[in-house]
Amino acid sequence: MIEKYTLNNGIPVFIVESHASPVVSIQAWVQRGSAYESESLAGISHFLEHALFKGTRNRKVGEIAKEIESRGGEVNAFTSFEETAYYATLASRYFEEGLDVIADTVQNPSFDPGEMTREKEVILEEIKRAFDSPSKMVSTNLWKTCYAGTPYGRPVLGFEDTVKKIDAKKLKTYFDKNYNAGTMSLFIVGDISTEKALALAKKKFGKLKKLPRKASAPKSLTVNSGKTPKVVAISRDIQECHVQIGVPAPDVMSPLVPALDMMASAIGQGESSRLYQRLVKEKRLALDVQMGLVATGRCGLLTMAMIASPDKLEAAVKEAMAVLLEAANEGLAENEIERVKNSLEAEAIAGKETVDGYARRLGYYNSQFGDPDYEKKYLEDILAVTVEEATDSLEHF
Repeated sequence: MIEKYTLNNGIPVFIVESHASPVVSIQAWVQRGSAYESESLAGISHFLEHALFKGTRNRKVGEIAKEIESRGGEVNAFTSFEETAYYATLASRYFEEGLDVIADTVQNPSFDPGEMTREKEVILEEIKRAFDSPSKMVSTNLWKTCYAGTPYGRPVLGFEDTVKKIDAKKLKTYFDKNYNAGTMSLFIVGDISTEKALALAKKKFGKLKKLPRKASAPKSLTVNSGKTPKVVAISRDIQECHVQIGVPAPDVMSPLVPALDMMASAIGQGESSRLYQRLVKEKRLALDVQMGLVATGRCGLLTMAMIASPDKLEAAVKEAMAVLLEAANEGLAENEIERVKNSLEAEAIAGKETVDGYARRLGYYNSQFGDPDYEKKYLEDILAVTVEEATDSLEHF
């Protein structure tokens, strides 16, 4: 059961008491990601994620990780389009110490100029590695093509030229503007006392100032559309071709999303899907193929991704489109829909088997839907999708 509390400064605190194992996960989610950045500051949210682990007013460089890892735990963070999350998972007997580390990390970064310069080199290398990855490069170009001119058309990591211009002063200014009680939520899942967890949350996070949310994610997006498909190709010295075909999709709150999600999963998720069976197993045209939906707070992308050898690429693409046309004309099969429904129910259960996985799911649903318990509602919606509704959603591809 999810217990929800609101601190006096407005920070929502979600606590799930679970005594299955002596472990606890502490996650602070900040409703700020790359979608909130200006073009000149592209990548600063991700840079800030790194910067916050490079010392605070109370801890020197390296001490944040050392304090958690010396107790057998893990501390890390991630940045996406619309949020940045910081988390620690460790033995529950060290809960207070873990909460103190996370609270200190997200409230008191020191932004030492020398450390920020050194960390910048780490991030620039991360950007280079991302551009060296064929699959990441293709995905980046797909988002850029579909959502050019918006933050969603830029990689979360930013670009070399923008990141190079970010310094300690800009990081602190961005932090002061965006990290406050009005943008932060706290999630605690594990072997703890709810009463004690709330008391400590008040102590560690209760003094954070609540500032107005001046920045907001874009409410309208410029989407590149038209009857002629846009093709972006990059030549690389690799043995396989990586291809993604995609079309813009609705935002995560759209009533169309459950059917689109079901359709994409039924046709292209897993080795038993018809796309994989046809292209990989039967025709041997592709090495891998899958279809999926990514939906954010302001937009989405319906994609089909495949890996094929150069001499079979054209035939693989034609066969994949033939599979989609066949599904649209003949309709999806009942057993395809049931397979996905069974898989989703199992995934929902498995996602709560670890405290960090459970806390992350709460954070995601709270961030995207405004309700950490929304997974139940979404699961009900997608389980209610009929064969006809899933088939009809193919018209979007």
